[in-house]
Amino acid sequence: MGKFLSGLRISVMSVHEGWWYAYLAAFFAQMMGWTAMVAWHEAVYGDHAHTVEYLRAVGRDSSHMVQMFILNTIGVVELGRLIMVLAQGIADRLKERREKFKAELIAQGKAEGIAEGIAEGKTAGRTELAAEIAAWNERRLEAESRGEKFDEPPPMG
Repeated sequence: MGKFLSGLRISVMSVHEGWWYAYLAAFFAQMMGWTAMVAWHEAVYGDHAHTVEYLRAVGRDSSHMVQMFILNTIGVVELGRLIMVLAQGIADRLKERREKFKAELIAQGKAEGIAEGIAEGKTAGRTELAAEIAAWNERRLEAESRGEKFDEPPPMG
């Protein structure tokens, strides 16, 4: 038997179990609205001698729409589910982009902070070395002025 004939059968009239109450609410809202409209129309324009004739007319005219309301309900609720799935996908993508942007900003901030720290460290190191060299030179000049031998090595930073 070919793949065409042996595939899994899926009912067009089936509904998703998680959305059962949404289907029922949408179906019954349509059905009640239509039945109320038919009841009003039959009461105003129908020529019924008895209540039973009126109820039969309302039931007959309402029942013709059941299949259309079922299909309409499935279409409307499935469209709603699709919109929700798409909206969640868009929200997830936006969240991912936001997190990526945040991570990039953090990485950029870290890199800038490290660069600033290195620059400050170099500046502080140069300032400290310059002070050490100045102090060393002062000691050398004092020793020279006193005529003493000065054999202290210069600071090497």
